[in-house]
Amino acid sequence: IQAFRQRAAEAGLRGVIAPVRPVLKAAYPLMAMDDFIRWTEADGSPVDPWLRSHQRAGGRIIGPCLRSMTVVAPTARWEAWTGLRLPPSGRHAVPGCLAPLEIDTQAGVARYEEPNVWVVHTVG
Repeated sequence: IQAFRQRAAEAGLRGVIAPVRPVLKAAYPLMAMDDFIRWTEADGSPVDPWLRSHQRAGGRIIGPCLRSMTVVAPTARWEAWTGLRLPPSGRHAVPGCLAPLEIDTQAGVARYEEPNVWVVHTVG
């Protein structure tokens, strides 16, 4: 975190906005990102350790980035990537994914839209 803040300062930037992938979110794929980022410890810091690290480094959480990454691929490819036999059409939790995988058995494809969290760091 400090390295990218330093590089931003060296480049003359006033700040950096980053889509941050919370490390604990995969354990809660059905929880909305809005709810996840409001989930805090007793001291008010984020439950997620990576978001907490950004906050402690001076970052400010500004909201969810609902489609940080979108992957649409044939179901067979998803099965190869995950090592799972995917269930019929619908929304299904997949280990390591931050949100459910949308499976369309008839079309033979699955779609994943990964949410992240926008965090802004001012520098200088």
